[in-house]
Order: sequence, then structure tokens, then C-alpha cells
Amino acid sequence: MNEIKIYNSLSRLDKLIALATLCTLLGLFLLFSDRPSWVGWLIVISMGGFPYALVIYHYLDRRPVIIINEIGVCDYRSSKKVVNWEAISDAYITYLYDKPYLALAVQKEFESSYNKGKFQKTYAEFNKSFGFEEMTFGLGMIDINEEEFLSFILSMIKAKQKTQRQSLLESTSFK
Repeated sequence: MNEIKIYNSLSRLDKLIALATLCTLLGLFLLFSDRPSWVGWLIVISMGGFPYALVIYHYLDRRPVIIINEIGVCDYRSSKKVVNWEAISDAYITYLYDKPYLALAVQKEFESSYNKGKFQKTYAEFNKSFGFEEMTFGLGMIDINEEEFLSFILSMIKAKQKTQRQSLLESTSFK
């Protein structure tokens, strides 16, 4: 089975570690100054310790984030289920704080909250009020051109046969 595996960008993790190091140095500077020491420790732990742990986790976790094949698309950060191409009616890019998200509009009976309780349905409607769908994949930590990726996803949705999807997978430059 031909598939595309998309991983987290290591260069974006490098930027996060540089920012965490800068904040840690600022916290250490405040520790040895005339200011109260709890302020320095707060900065060192919250702006240094937690981001370092997050970056180490993402460096060691080399699982693919998004897998695309002729059956469907799957985002392992949010769900382990594959969303079939037949269930997807539309796709679009939406932004939250300048971070891109790929929103997949699926048919009502395929939404994950369709068979859930009132709370999950209310939460899903709340997300939709912000321009998201129930199947929304974050693209912020992935080094990819969002517009090209969206056009590829839309062409995969429009392809009706498995052979068309296989040829699209073979001819794409996202590998």
C-alpha cells in the first residue's frame, strides 16, 4: 500500500529549544539579582523545564504525525482512526494565532460526536463556531506548504477511484 508519512519538523523544535534556553538564562539572571528568588525559579521551571521536556519527547517520538493513503487520512495526535475519503465532503485551512489547521468537513453520520452524549455534541458545536471541524489536524509543527497540502487533500477527496488516488500518491512531492 502506497502511503505518505508526514513527521514533525525538527527545525521548529530547534526554535523552541532556543527560546526555552533564552528564558532559562533570563530566569537564572533573576535568581542571582536583587529580585525575589521565587520569580527566577518560576521562570526557570515554567519557561525552561516544561519546554525542554516537551522538546525531548518530540525528538524521541519519531512516529509519523499524519499518514495519507488511498483509503483515507489519519492524524495520530488526535485520533488513531482513519477518516475515509468517501466520508470527507470538503477540506479547508483555518488559522488560530497564526498557526495553520487543516479542517476536514465530514458527513454528519461520520462525525465522532454523532453517537455521543450532549456534552460532546455541545463541545463539537463550540469548535465549529470558531471555524473548526471535528476532524481538524494541526499543521503548526509540520514543515509543509499549507496551500499545496490543501490542494493535494482536495484532489484526493475528488478522486473517486482507488487507482486515481494511488496515482496521486505516487506523483506527489510530499514524500
